[in-house]
Amino acid sequence: RMNPYIADILSQPPVLRKALKKYSTTLLEKIKLSEFDRIIISGMGSSYNAAYPSLIRLSSQATPVQLVNAAELLHSLHGMIGTRSLLWLNSQSGRSAELVHLLDRLETRHLGCILSFVNDLSSPMAKRADVCIPIHAGEEATVSTKTYTNMLATNLLAAIQLSGGHVDAGIREMRATTDAMESYLAHWENH
Repeated sequence: RMNPYIADILSQPPVLRKALKKYSTTLLEKIKLSEFDRIIISGMGSSYNAAYPSLIRLSSQATPVQLVNAAELLHSLHGMIGTRSLLWLNSQSGRSAELVHLLDRLETRHLGCILSFVNDLSSPMAKRADVCIPIHAGEEATVSTKTYTNMLATNLLAAIQLSGGHVDAGIREMRATTDAMESYLAHWENH
């Protein structure tokens, strides 16, 4: 029987292909960056780190963007979230304690928009978001592998779309990357 961690790693290419195939540009059509005074991206662990390329991509826009650890946002910096903020939340499970508590704290405040990226569409974060982007990574047996890859990809596709880029070109590039991953992983024991 194969080690569950290795199985998760080897399943990255097919689940990434699934996420790329299912990415829907219509989900983000109602979000216009010009309507917001800031973009606040948050998450914990690998979901936080997966947002970094999106931060870079969105930084070229007129709307200021910040990447803030969810614990810091919950405990110290929640005052930065206003009525014209785009709150971009990443959580593989959609149940990250810090983000769920943050949403509880903000429940009585009028917010600009909550955009969430989750793997579980029945999760509290998915249900409370104005717009929810599924990452389509499936279940993992151990630590974040395919959920990290899919979070990274869907975040970047959303950033490309919201910044007026060509999503189709991004998907083509990611498919080429997926093919390269698959070729490399075909010989994982040698590596």
